[in-house]
Amino acid sequence: MTDMEQDLFIANARIAVLEAELDRLKEANRWIPVTEKLPEEDGFYMVDGGKAMKIEKCPFCGKEVAEISNCQELEGCRHFKKCPATEPYVCVVCNMHEGGCGASSGYYDSAEKAIAAWNRRAQPEITGETSDGYHTFNELYHHRAVLFSVICNSNPE
Repeated sequence: MTDMEQDLFIANARIAVLEAELDRLKEANRWIPVTEKLPEEDGFYMVDGGKAMKIEKCPFCGKEVAEISNCQELEGCRHFKKCPATEPYVCVVCNMHEGGCGASSGYYDSAEKAIAAWNRRAQPEITGETSDGYHTFNELYHHRAVLFSVICNSNPE
């Protein structure tokens, strides 16, 4: 093999390595079609740093029109740069312009915290063990059954 053939062989091998690396980088940095990354559940999401955070429906009106906002957008704040309640302070608010009720999570220093606070307000599942702090539903139904049987036994006719 001549020096020129050897140089050509080395150059072709280097080109093959570079093309493989280029293909890998294109795949790593390609636009991801929405169909490949859609959340499993319907709803409103905010994507922050690659993490999709679902904003639950409003616990008061039940509508799914909540969004991230700040005091300047919500309250027409005129303090702008002097105002301590501007960036990064945000809240989740049920958008009244979209038919929502205006409920808010309160202000937090990140969208992630505001969404977490909003989502904690979602109504929990009601079970027999749900309590008002004094009695569970199961206890109250038991008391009701006992009282009803006492009334029935006291009035046999």
